[in-house]
Amino acid sequence: MSEQPPDPAPGVRFSHVYGQRGEPTEDSERMRHRIGAAIESDDWLNNRIFMLRLEQDIGVDAPRTEMWSTFVKRRLTLNDVLDLITVAAEYLRERPAGGGELMVQNWVTGLNRIFRDENVHYRVEPKGGVRFYIDEAFSQARTATIAALSVPRYANAIAEFEKGMAALATAPPDGKGAIRGVFAAAEAVFRLITAAHRLGADELAGLAPILQRLYAQDGTALRSAQKMLASLKDWVDAAHFYRHEEGSEEPAQPPLRLAIYIVDSASTHLRWLAELDSQNQELKGG
Repeated sequence: MSEQPPDPAPGVRFSHVYGQRGEPTEDSERMRHRIGAAIESDDWLNNRIFMLRLEQDIGVDAPRTEMWSTFVKRRLTLNDVLDLITVAAEYLRERPAGGGELMVQNWVTGLNRIFRDENVHYRVEPKGGVRFYIDEAFSQARTATIAALSVPRYANAIAEFEKGMAALATAPPDGKGAIRGVFAAAEAVFRLITAAHRLGADELAGLAPILQRLYAQDGTALRSAQKMLASLKDWVDAAHFYRHEEGSEEPAQPPLRLAIYIVDSASTHLRWLAELDSQNQELKGG
């Protein structure tokens, strides 16, 4: 009998190795069922005292005769489900028997496992708050953009950028709000560079003379920058589909992964615009 090749993922469930998981989702019936089951299996949570705490903090009727798994699946909104996780962490932390922090740690670890297993867009931070999660690269791009805009000159831009990020962090995520926020941030920086009153594909032509001055001695850099400008124009056109114009029909929510891509691209464009603004100020001696 031939020897089997080494297992690339020992101890990992079959469905997680061979299943087609696809993109992370906003909600999941299995996720809800498992959260309910986690409460049912915990004596500190599966009791009348926690039910009363839930009613006080969230404002929903706690289950009386039904199982927690049924209650979480059928009677709670997604926001309530995610808030329940944080309320449970707060409740466990306050237990008088001691060891509350360890119980919170175990609760957070268990919920993060559920989120990973069920392939949803959330994570639980160590104190028990649920946060929207995409990936580490997205988070790094956001941090880099905030750093690039963290001067008083870009106060309006960073405020709009943060609005966009906050919209994406809601449950369910508001992709339109996210796109509108980051677009407003890009527009704010663009208006500092040029005399234009709006950010549009035609108005972006105002950046061409600036690029000519910046890279007058480097033809390769100029051609590359012109391609970047063309990419920025395409991004502006793409974002405009989700910006509500007066008198036009309100667009539907974009598919989540498309919204994430548009917002992620905005981070790159914003950092480039901020750099162009800085270089342009140096050219003008300001």
